[in-house]
Amino acid sequence: MLSVLCGAVCAGLALIFGFALLRVMTLSEAVRQAFGLMIVISAFYMLSLSVNTVVICGIFTAGGDTAFDAYSVAVTMWLMILRRPALPPSGGTGPPMAVYLILSMDEVIKIPWVYAHCRKHRWLRNITREDAA
Repeated sequence: MLSVLCGAVCAGLALIFGFALLRVMTLSEAVRQAFGLMIVISAFYMLSLSVNTVVICGIFTAGGDTAFDAYSVAVTMWLMILRRPALPPSGGTGPPMAVYLILSMDEVIKIPWVYAHCRKHRWLRNITREDAA
């Protein structure tokens, strides 16, 4: 719950300061819209990243399941995310904001998979050594 709270606070701060910065900067309307969209996408990414990092790198690693992070990155990033911007329906690269959104979806996609793995408790392993007496 603390990681959700910290992620929400960081996402909120990113939105507040990002849009405050957007008001101060002199930009064309197209760049202003793209920057605003990138701020929102980054805020959602920040929230999901904070939750996944605590669970994967903290809980799973402490429980002895260090391989889950490698599997989750391999599946979400290498098999799902990185293939999408290069292969949109048109056959070429997509619009820059769509590509940015797709590349930022890896942590969001992992959330259901991470929590399903967490609830099954398969990450719990005996990581202590037994001393021979």
